[in-house]
Amino acid sequence: MTKTQMTLIALGLSLYSFSQHTFSIVAVDPNTGDIGSAGATCLNFEDGALAISDIVLNVGAIHTQSAYSVSNQANARARMEAGDSPDEIISWLQANDDSSDGYSIAERQYGVVDLNSGSPRSTAFTGTNNFSEKGHRLGSGYAIQGNILISQDALDDMENAFLNTAGPLYDRLMAVM
Repeated sequence: MTKTQMTLIALGLSLYSFSQHTFSIVAVDPNTGDIGSAGATCLNFEDGALAISDIVLNVGAIHTQSAYSVSNQANARARMEAGDSPDEIISWLQANDDSSDGYSIAERQYGVVDLNSGSPRSTAFTGTNNFSEKGHRLGSGYAIQGNILISQDALDDMENAFLNTAGPLYDRLMAVM
């Protein structure tokens, strides 16, 4: 894949009343310039996991999940397009949460990663009012986040799969799923 190409892998789970296990990863490969995401969501949208993912070509990716907000995701994208770092995007979202949907920042979850000219940055936010088994894992070039999990082991397993799978970014993203 070339630098101008992106990898988007979206695995959507459109579950209804007994939804569980929302988790995702956003990642970049600074060597190839690839940007990708993968996720499973409980959102009852036709496009499921595609809805939570936003990739800004040649820049980075953002996942918005748990009390998903269209306007917050659009604002995060606008911040990324304006050149904000992942940390600045999360800080902005925390300070400017659109709670018109009846939810607050304490119920939301985000993962953000960017290429940063070959020195990737990542961050995540997990609100305190998510389900008891929730969290995120960060590393150079990736942010993994989950809520409604069976245990914290799910996040650890996702991170281990990403770090210990060889090959292109899309293979590593699929290993996480």
